[in-house]
Amino acid sequence: FDLIKMTYYELALKRVNMLNGHINMSKEARKEKSSMTFDLDKARRALYTTYPAHYYETFEAMASMHGLEDPSFLDYPKDEARVITNLSLVGLINKMFEKGFTTPEKIAENVDHFLQGILSFNGFDYTVLTKLNVQFGLYCKTLKNLGTEKHYRLLVDGTGLKTFGCFCLTELGHGSNVRGIETTAEYDSEEQEFVLNSPTKTSIKFWIGNLAKTAQNAIVFAQLIVKGENKGVHAFVFQIRDRDNHQPLPGIEIGDCGRKMSNDGIDNGWLKLDHFRVPKDSLLDRFASIDEHGNYHSPISSDSKRFANSMASLSGGRVTITRLSAE
Repeated sequence: FDLIKMTYYELALKRVNMLNGHINMSKEARKEKSSMTFDLDKARRALYTTYPAHYYETFEAMASMHGLEDPSFLDYPKDEARVITNLSLVGLINKMFEKGFTTPEKIAENVDHFLQGILSFNGFDYTVLTKLNVQFGLYCKTLKNLGTEKHYRLLVDGTGLKTFGCFCLTELGHGSNVRGIETTAEYDSEEQEFVLNSPTKTSIKFWIGNLAKTAQNAIVFAQLIVKGENKGVHAFVFQIRDRDNHQPLPGIEIGDCGRKMSNDGIDNGWLKLDHFRVPKDSLLDRFASIDEHGNYHSPISSDSKRFANSMASLSGGRVTITRLSAE
């Protein structure tokens, strides 16, 4: 018992020290900040005192969506809330397209630009805005940041809502400790496929927005194993549901996290993979690839920098949370 207690204590202390490092900059971080050319004050002004494109257009589109009910007065059952949230989301984006405010291709050019504009929808329905951020800020933005030309069609299908996606990073045993995730993706050089697996209960992807009922595709983060060597956390994109009957594909188990205290319009779910095979092109390979001989290559020699690039899609969400909390 004392040994177990000490282990938990050491883990807790490690996490506290890690969080302390996020809040209080290290000596190296302070040195780097002193030499940066980035104008922080200019960024603050741009973020808090200007309105990006689509900010007012979102209001105009919303005003023409007849039949919208004020969500603050409603307490729908979970399933009904999810239907209403999805209808509002699809209605808003389609209205933006219908009025010529934007196109799937334009959004794909600059996902962040579009997202900053539709933040105005937060004043009406935070649940819909959260789902918009999952679809565009996590799923589409990760395709944009980590994918290459071969993934462009998936990106445009996402920005045009032809395909709904989700972002599977968090696991039952791993939240912000991303490097410790347990989901694996082992490369089979003979078949030129990746075999994705959830080897433990704690490796089940959990609390994933858009997953329980909506998503047809998923971006899944896993430990990439090539020729028996762990190459670290990489991102993969693949279909998880049959497009005809919307059922999970064989080798994939999807569950519902159930009712929450609020925001039941967001369908949080869990994902378990059982040696699920995906093609080689499923790897989002902007910063890492595997050649025809099964050899791993990356233009970034540092594991830490490659990992930081892989996590870039989360930065926008953190900025958005900070901005909304300050308003």
